[in-house]
Amino acid sequence: KFAVADLAPIAAYIPAFPDSADGKLDGSGKSWQSKAELGYGKTYKLTITAKTDDGKDVTQESSFTTVKPKNLTLPYLRANPNTLLDKGTFDGQRIVSSRTVETMTTNQITPEQRDGPHRPIIENRGWGLGMSVVTERDEISSSIGAYGWDGGMGTSWRNDPANDLAGILLTQLMWSTLDAIALPRDFWTSTYVALDD
Repeated sequence: KFAVADLAPIAAYIPAFPDSADGKLDGSGKSWQSKAELGYGKTYKLTITAKTDDGKDVTQESSFTTVKPKNLTLPYLRANPNTLLDKGTFDGQRIVSSRTVETMTTNQITPEQRDGPHRPIIENRGWGLGMSVVTERDEISSSIGAYGWDGGMGTSWRNDPANDLAGILLTQLMWSTLDAIALPRDFWTSTYVALDD
């Protein structure tokens, strides 16, 4: 966000981007925020042209440098599910082979394993390489072919190729009570209810 004193901006341009940067003003007209994704550790120049109360154009230039975080958790979380959804590519680059992704996200459990003592745990699910795979639809948020993992420490991740959906739920609530266990189910149900057919 950039404070613009008491000016009402009429145009903004960041030369580092090929076109005028798309953005929005807050309700007061004093703060503008770029809608473009900025890079880490990059310097940008911002030029704002605005009108004063008496109608005169005023131009203000400023530069800023984005921080480079030590912990890239959010970019990692964004990249990981998208890489799998994009069959092994991220931002146009091959990260892992499409055959590896297919193997990881395909049920590897045999019928004999599924019908064994763990059946109640994996009912309507299979197991890929490191993740659960939906094999039968048993609730609104069960899309056949979706894959991911619910962690008992309060996290849930799922990709659904059929709906082009990647979702992550991060909480600080260990799933040790019935109310806590309902949280990811409610999250995914709400997500799927909100999908437009």
